[in-house]
Amino acid sequence: MTPITEGRNSGAKDQLEKISLKAKSSAQAVKEEMRSVILAVEERIAVDDHVNNMSQEMEYLLDSIDSIPRDSQKKILLAFKNFLKENLQAVDSRLASLS
Repeated sequence: MTPITEGRNSGAKDQLEKISLKAKSSAQAVKEEMRSVILAVEERIAVDDHVNNMSQEMEYLLDSIDSIPRDSQKKILLAFKNFLKENLQAVDSRLASLS
């Protein structure tokens, strides 16, 4: 059990564990893809650190949202979803400019 899931009911613990595993798996996939790209050691370390931090922040944010009253969770999750969409659009824009 991770510190994030202590004090939670079983269903919430399971859900947070699944989110944690997905976030770690996604972060690992990004880092593995980076290994196929030629980067200076310092750049690789910096990007690895950023990916790890984003993964951890995602877990902490979702855990924090889980701890607020349920009637407020939907509003916050929808706002967070919009935030993620905007970031995805920025990534898509950068990808399009590389084509």
